[in-house]
Amino acid sequence: MSDSLKTAENDLFLQPIDLEKIPAFQLDESAFFQDDFADSLQIMKADSILMDSVKTHILDEAPAIETEIDSYGVNIKRFPITTTEFADSASIAATDTIFLGMTIQPEFKIKMIEDSLRLLLSSQINDSLASVYQNALYKGMAKQRIWLIDSLNRVDKAEKDKLIDSLTNAAYDQEMENRYFQYIISLRKVFEANRSAGGKTSLELTDFLQKEYETYLNSYFPRAHSSQVLAELARFYVLQDQPQKAKLICFKHLVFLPRSPYFASELQLMKKLMPPPASRTDADILLLQLSDIESMSSMHAAEKYLSALVELRNFPHIAFLTAEFLNTHSRYASMLSNGDQIMEKFQVMLKERNLAITAQMMTKRLEFFYPQSPILAEAQFRNILLSRHHFRDYEGAIQQAEDFISRFPAYHKAPEAQLLIGQIYIQNLRQKLKALEAYRKVTERYAGTAQAAEAHFARAEIYLRSSRNYEPALGEYEAIASVYAHFQASAKEALALKAILFEKEGNFEKAIETYDRILEFKPDAEEAATVLIKSAQIAEKKLKDLPQAALRYQKFLQVYPQHAQSKSIKSRLLSIEKKMEKIKKDRN
Repeated sequence: MSDSLKTAENDLFLQPIDLEKIPAFQLDESAFFQDDFADSLQIMKADSILMDSVKTHILDEAPAIETEIDSYGVNIKRFPITTTEFADSASIAATDTIFLGMTIQPEFKIKMIEDSLRLLLSSQINDSLASVYQNALYKGMAKQRIWLIDSLNRVDKAEKDKLIDSLTNAAYDQEMENRYFQYIISLRKVFEANRSAGGKTSLELTDFLQKEYETYLNSYFPRAHSSQVLAELARFYVLQDQPQKAKLICFKHLVFLPRSPYFASELQLMKKLMPPPASRTDADILLLQLSDIESMSSMHAAEKYLSALVELRNFPHIAFLTAEFLNTHSRYASMLSNGDQIMEKFQVMLKERNLAITAQMMTKRLEFFYPQSPILAEAQFRNILLSRHHFRDYEGAIQQAEDFISRFPAYHKAPEAQLLIGQIYIQNLRQKLKALEAYRKVTERYAGTAQAAEAHFARAEIYLRSSRNYEPALGEYEAIASVYAHFQASAKEALALKAILFEKEGNFEKAIETYDRILEFKPDAEEAATVLIKSAQIAEKKLKDLPQAALRYQKFLQVYPQHAQSKSIKSRLLSIEKKMEKIKKDRN
């Protein structure tokens, strides 16, 4: 065995193994391949992945073994051992097969495992110890792996039996996890030592370390050391030029362990790994992650996973991929208790990111799986906006709005949907008459609403652009000021526009009267000051009513002495007073 492997052996397994203490085990066909072993192979008949692995090892690595592998299982006909080389290959294949079987039948007989280990350790295999762990260990489950590590380091049978009993009867054992974690750290140190020394890190060691990281997470996540293992595994994937897997590990860390001491560093790594465009590979990884969650029959975990995705607005790339995933595999959303909320939130995010096609598809999925959801109305309304602004499907948007109003007449955005119809007709389709009709429906169906007030404004604007006759527009503004006085901002704006129209008509008395009505709505200081100045100017310049103008300027100075225009107003008032004095003298 090479020096590097000896170092790895000591570091990985804590103490060297004395092979002299392990009795040699001679291969005996009649003793080894009895009914128990055949039964264990029969267990694997339903798992095609395991069958393929068995086939590869037995047929490729041990050509002297004649086998019959079919859909009904594995039937070993003969096991002739003619040379040491064939014995070595056969022993590897046999142990690999046993551990594959253990993944299905954890209660597989301990004696068979012990015998296979002794067979391997007594074989004349190059770097036999590495072969044992590479070809057998990672194929077992976590508990069997821990047992193997300890069984190779201990010869006391009572101690070993005690360990086996504790592993078999305990669903989770803190000490066992700690020992497994220390074992992974030791393995990682060997890996790092090889890299820092400039030596070639074997593919076997790299693959082995990766599988140990992954198996720990599969067995113990989220437990005491999960944060560190996740952080190390993410960087391990980066070193192995597997950014997609690294990204997913970072994401899993951020979602499930937000209080992790590694959170900040994982966030930075995640940002570095995020490519601008969405890739198919990322979507495949998300699918695998959710499939893993589903395979554990934990829809609660899937729900938590998807809900967390919604909140990661700083990662639109991942958000888009997950939304796309939900569109394609909506059965996940249909199984979640809050699936409608998740889908609706994703639709919001997609719309914000201008990912209109995916957002619109999300709406259709939401409607299909949750037709009675209380949030479906909001999603449908958002879909109208998508059709109009993103797809420019104006006729389609109008039809969707009409369907929305019919389906959700009591929903609080029904008035807004009707208003949208009018806006599309006038702003996008340039159809004034249809726009006027659509706005009329808003004012009649939803009188008293803010949308109805806005519809009056829109109708007034159409009238003003269509004719020099101001009467229809004045009527719309008056309706706002009278009927919608509870919307003070709208009422004040309507009165201001109405006063301007009176000025244009030359009806200055009405203009001043209308400006005075604005003051009844208790405008803020700047608005009130502007109204007083405007009305005073009309009285002075249009009506030539100097006394009225003077009174209005005086009121302005009394109420707003510190106003920016106070100085100019004082000068203006002084000029008016001089004119009034001169007129008085001339009359006398």
